[in-house]
Amino acid sequence: MILRFSPHTKIKWIHRLQVVYAVFFYGITTLYCALLKDFLQFAKYKKDGLNKNTDKQNTVLLLKIIFEKPLYFFIFLILPIYILGSPFGEIIGGFLIMHFIAGVVLTVIFQLAHAVEGTAYPLADETGTVENNWAIHQMNTTVNFARYNRFISW
Repeated sequence: MILRFSPHTKIKWIHRLQVVYAVFFYGITTLYCALLKDFLQFAKYKKDGLNKNTDKQNTVLLLKIIFEKPLYFFIFLILPIYILGSPFGEIIGGFLIMHFIAGVVLTVIFQLAHAVEGTAYPLADETGTVENNWAIHQMNTTVNFARYNRFISW
């Protein structure tokens, strides 16, 4: 892993520079989600046997993913160019800036709640199973921050 979040992860030489390059990876998080995450999760869940859908349900799900990706980019890139008549470079630049800002905001919020002192970092057992169910795991691995800050805790 290029980013280290858990104290259980072995420290590598590259982690010393994490403070420099992490913001870039945070910034491309939402772009990764828009482009690839659904396909990769679909393939991984199917490979690992976590996807309990029938073949017909999987086909429908995959077709929805394939249809929705171009639709998203059409709505956010092609329509503004066509409707507003803005130059392609400005629309692409704005789109990338939007994703970068959204990615940084999203990851910083998650970092503040999950990757700070006081958070539990449970390890999976030898079979890869974590002791608690999802809801209990969420409660154990999340902390409150800035509870008395009116702006942050709105």
